[in-house]
Amino acid sequence: MQTTRDLQERLKALGYNPGIVDGAMGPNTRKAVREFQADHGLAIDGVAGPRTWAALDRALTKAGAPAGTSRPAPPWVDEMMRRKGLHENRYHVALSAWLRSAGSAVNPARTPWCGDAVETAILRALPDEPIPGNPMASINWQKFGRELKTPAFGAVLVFWRGSKSGAGRQPVRRHHHHQDPQEPPA
Repeated sequence: MQTTRDLQERLKALGYNPGIVDGAMGPNTRKAVREFQADHGLAIDGVAGPRTWAALDRALTKAGAPAGTSRPAPPWVDEMMRRKGLHENRYHVALSAWLRSAGSAVNPARTPWCGDAVETAILRALPDEPIPGNPMASINWQKFGRELKTPAFGAVLVFWRGSKSGAGRQPVRRHHHHQDPQEPPA
């Protein structure tokens, strides 16, 4: 079944701006559909009918994504992306409230909060997922998810400058291995 959220995710993956991926067929989504239709020689009506869906799948396949792609990233990334661009000082109240919603006591205006942001996004999107004891220490994320051979959108990247032994070392990339119930097992 194709949903408005699937439509928004496909449009976004192709570089169109449907607005917030929220499953609502609002004016931004209709505008993005019309722009996609114009770019792909379709009737421009803002309605995602069978021809538009087929063209979306062809465009995604051409861009390197499998046809029928409905979720290009883990669900916690959607949670995080809603905070993209928020400045620690200008949006201090909103960011602090969001971080506290998952138990963080970090003040984003005074303390690096990237580890707490990842933890908060994962806990809010996937509340049953085990989280490292201290998310502020990057190395604690090494046992989270499964290791990837190459970087991927949505992966938790664990890195450090140098290494414990002082010798240069390659970064370890970890990816949250949440199995979507609609996806086949990896």
